[in-house]
Amino acid sequence: MGNFIIIEITHEVSQGSYYKNRFKAIPATIKALPSPKVRMPLAETQMATVLSNADPQGKGRVRVRMNWQTDGMQTGWVRVMTPDGGSSSDVKSNRGFVFIPEVGDQVLLGFRHGDPARPYVMGSLFNGTTGGGGLEGNHMKSLTTRSGHTIKLNDSLSSLGITIKDIKGNSIHIDSVGDDIIINAKRNITINAGETFTVNCKNANILAEESINMNAEQDITSVSGESTSIQAGESLTEIAADSYVLSANDANVQVTEEHNLQASTISETAEKINIDSTMEDLDLSSPKKVNIQSSEKVNLF
Repeated sequence: MGNFIIIEITHEVSQGSYYKNRFKAIPATIKALPSPKVRMPLAETQMATVLSNADPQGKGRVRVRMNWQTDGMQTGWVRVMTPDGGSSSDVKSNRGFVFIPEVGDQVLLGFRHGDPARPYVMGSLFNGTTGGGGLEGNHMKSLTTRSGHTIKLNDSLSSLGITIKDIKGNSIHIDSVGDDIIINAKRNITINAGETFTVNCKNANILAEESINMNAEQDITSVSGESTSIQAGESLTEIAADSYVLSANDANVQVTEEHNLQASTISETAEKINIDSTMEDLDLSSPKKVNIQSSEKVNLF
C-alpha cells in the first residue's frame, strides 16, 4: 500500500469498547499539502505611514507600512486615489489632480473588492502634530506644498480674497473686499505677448525708483485727449534720426538761462515775428553778411 499522510481524521467512541474512525490521507510522496477550500478574507480599511514615494515606474505610487506591521515590513507599490485622474487625447499622463503623499504622511488604505492583495491609498490624514484646521469660523481653505508654496482661499468677510504665494514672498493677491489685485515680486515681472498687449483702466500710474525704458522696433504713438506734460528733474533729450515735427496752435518755449539752437540751416516763417530782449543787448552776428529785407520799410530805432 505504501506510506500515506493523514490529513483529516474523525474518531467515534461509545460504550462497550466501541471505536470507529474515518480519515483522509494523501501519498507521503506529495511535497506540498493541498489547500483546503477556505473563504476569501475581506480586508478592512487600514491606517498606514508612507515609507517611500519614489515609484521606480514613475506611476505616482507609494510604499507604506500599516500600523500592525513591524519594522522592516512594508507593502508593495500602492496606487493613490485622486479626485480626478487619467489621460486624454492631448494629455497622455498626469491629466487631473496630482498630489502624491509625502514620506511620513499618515494615510488610509482601502482594498479593491476587499482583497488584501489589492490595496490603494484613499487619502491622507492630519494628526495632532500636523493639523492646523481652517482657523476661526473655518474661513480658510488652503493648499500648501512641501517647500511652503501656498494657495489660500479666505472666506472671512473682513479679509475676503485669494492669495498665491511662494517661499520667497513673491505673491498674487486678489482682494475681494477692496476689489484690488496686487502682484508682488522680489525682483522682476515679465509679461510676454505673441501679438497685442492691451491695458484698459480709468487711471494708470507707472512709478520707478530708477529708470523707465520704452523701446519699439517700429513706431511709438502717444495720444492725449487733452493735455500732455513731460517733466525732467535734470536733462530732457529728444533725438530724431530723420525729421522732427512740432505742430500746435500756440507754442511757448521758456528757458530760465540759455537757449541754444544749432543747425546747418534754421528757417522761421510766420505772419508776424517779434524778437524782444527785455533786459540786455540783442546781438546779431555773422562771419559774413547780415541781410535784412522787407517788402516795405525797414525801421531802425
